[in-house]
Amino acid sequence: MQQSVELSVEDLLVRGERDRALLSLDRLVIRPGETVGVRGPSGAGKSTLLYALAGLANIAQGHVRWGEQELSAMGEEARARFRRHSIGMVFQDFLLFEELDALSNATIATGYMHVSLHEGLRRRANAILQRLNIAETRRRTIASFSGGERQRVAIARALAHGPAVILADEPTASLDRKVADLLIDDLVRLVRQEKRTLIAVSHDAHLHERMDRIIDIEDGRMVGETYNDV
Repeated sequence: MQQSVELSVEDLLVRGERDRALLSLDRLVIRPGETVGVRGPSGAGKSTLLYALAGLANIAQGHVRWGEQELSAMGEEARARFRRHSIGMVFQDFLLFEELDALSNATIATGYMHVSLHEGLRRRANAILQRLNIAETRRRTIASFSGGERQRVAIARALAHGPAVILADEPTASLDRKVADLLIDDLVRLVRQEKRTLIAVSHDAHLHERMDRIIDIEDGRMVGETYNDV
């Protein structure tokens, strides 16, 4: 399991189609193990920031550093390798395989791991599923799961290979209020217990209340930040 590292972003410019600037960020530092919410209106650049931090956006200039690793200077293959080992991602739409059970989905990383590591990943994924109150992992396929259960499986998948950071894009948007609040509790508890860094893009004020810090993005720029007493 990897140790969390500091994130440092400097003079970041991300461009989209027709060379349009999507995100311009002078400086951002996120400490190891910090939980950070990113909020702002639709189209403000929140998800673009998340994808830039994962090496999935077109970085026109600037630096994205995870510890000693300069993500913005890596080639495509190196960035993909970095994501596989260092980043766990949670999406609004879960992105699970409907025909597989919970454990199979949570251990999908075995597809790029050496066979000697498979059993350890399965044990860890199963333990996380149990902590998230997902039982009967071999009897039910994802097609039978509720939205809240699916997102718990997605969280287990993101954490199972022991990444340094979890990036979450609107993790509660598909859930009703009660289910979303329970999920927030479980997600925050797990990342703090495991000393992972969490960066979550969300419109959910309940989620932001549980973060150490909230970053406000408007028109592709960081316009403010708030620290919570958590």
